[in-house]
This record gives sequence, C-alpha cells and structure tokens, in this order.
Amino acid sequence: MVRSSSTRPLEALRVESFSSAAFQCAVVETKGRRETHQDAHAAFCAERWADFWVLDGHRGAEAATFGADALRKEIGQTTKGGRLPSDGRIRQGFRTIDNKLRKHFKDSGSESNAGSTVVGALVAREGDGS
Repeated sequence: MVRSSSTRPLEALRVESFSSAAFQCAVVETKGRRETHQDAHAAFCAERWADFWVLDGHRGAEAATFGADALRKEIGQTTKGGRLPSDGRIRQGFRTIDNKLRKHFKDSGSESNAGSTVVGALVAREGDGS
C-alpha cells in the first residue's frame, strides 16, 4: 500500500518496469481520491535511447490513454540509433497528436472534454557510452 500526503491510503493499481542494456525505469500507477484512474504512461528502452511519457488525464482517461500510445509512435520512435529528434520535430509531433485526438473524439461521436497534460523525456546514450 502506498500512502499520500493525506492520511487516506492509496491503492496501488499496477507496477511496471522497462529496461535495456543502457536504461531502466519503473512506473507505479495509483488511484487517489477520484472514482476512476485518469492517467496513463508509456516508456520504451532501446540499446542506445529511451523515451518516457507520463500523462495526467483531465475529465476522464480517454485523452491520456490515447496520448500515451500516440507519443510512443509519433515522437518516441523517431529516436533512432541514439539520435534525438529536433525541437521542431517534437513540436510537430505534438501538433499531429493533438489533431489525431480531435479527430478521434469527432469520429467516435464523443462530446468529450477530456484532456491531458504530459511530461516526457527522450534520452540517448553517446557513442562513448556517456
């Protein structure tokens, strides 16, 4: 059991780990005081690079869940051979994902006002191992 800053206990929902020869991370998802879990994450560790994404869903989990998968595909997978994408490529990736999410809501007939904030990290190991 995980405890928050309040005295109310939080129930651990899932523990997941990701690793490669160069990187390792773990994620523990918990559901706090809300009725449902609204957050999502994505991570991938390759031999010379990794990407990590944590999404804080708002008004439901739909945008966060959609975004986690989309970030891995649209931005994370552009990190090839230890070369990180440019700032412009990352910005374009976020715009593309935003447009895809809007289309997803429209196509599903959802009147959802769901949204998400995201924090992410793209890391690469240099050729000298640093």
